[in-house]
Amino acid sequence: MTELQFKYSSDQEHQVKAMDAVAELFQGQEFLARDFSGSVARSGAQQQAFTVGHANGIRVSARQLMDNLHAVQEEHCLERTSKLTDGALRDFTVEMETGTGKTYVYIRTIYELNKRYGLTKFIIVVPSIAIREGVKKSFDIMADHFMEYYGKKARFFVYNSSNLNQLDNFSSNSGINVMIINTQAFASSLKEDGRSKEARIIYSKRDEFGSRRPIDVIKANRPIIILDEPQKMGGDATQKALKNFNPLFSLNYSATHAKQHNLIYVLDALDAFNKRLVKKIEVKGFEV
Repeated sequence: MTELQFKYSSDQEHQVKAMDAVAELFQGQEFLARDFSGSVARSGAQQQAFTVGHANGIRVSARQLMDNLHAVQEEHCLERTSKLTDGALRDFTVEMETGTGKTYVYIRTIYELNKRYGLTKFIIVVPSIAIREGVKKSFDIMADHFMEYYGKKARFFVYNSSNLNQLDNFSSNSGINVMIINTQAFASSLKEDGRSKEARIIYSKRDEFGSRRPIDVIKANRPIIILDEPQKMGGDATQKALKNFNPLFSLNYSATHAKQHNLIYVLDALDAFNKRLVKKIEVKGFEV
């Protein structure tokens, strides 16, 4: 079996810049590790405390975040954002041409956010089962690589509504924890009034889950959402529905975004070709 080798060198500079663009958004901010606990039903109406969870938390001044965002955008010659996304979900966009290591970049960004700010809970949302399996495989084959560089390994799993105990492990562990989920298995669950089996499970109290709602456990963790190819997931509808997860913020990765939210890094097809990261590009048409 051939062992894949990864290395940090000058030809990977574009990947480091994409990672730093995210990490530098929160430069100078205070990390707030937050533990939480809850209760579950045991033997009838009796309530007992369940395992303490470790949630993401970071004190982000709106002014400081805007200043950091502008600094990142100026560094990469991008138009300055005039107004941040309001509400529970703050979105940031990384545009990277296919074949330039997008998956590697957002996995490494997870490790970097943990190293710099102690953030531990991440959910990767993908548009298909094939991509989901590819992401899981990437975590498998890159584990030793990141262990060598960061001195730790991420705990990762594919969401399965028939194995909700994984959510407790996700919640209670204080290390890097990643849930990978594809929209075919979960998209209808994003809406609280969904009629699919997954929707009923995630939004209803489950006897096998201590009479808790799985969505409440996820919310308490304040996860960071990473969307891989968000333009294939229903666009604004998906972004809106993901607020049910109570995320700290979201990161959008694609080569062809349908809509950009606070753009922080761009590596387009021409840049990728000029840097010899891809062998060729095709032009379908152009306008002057």
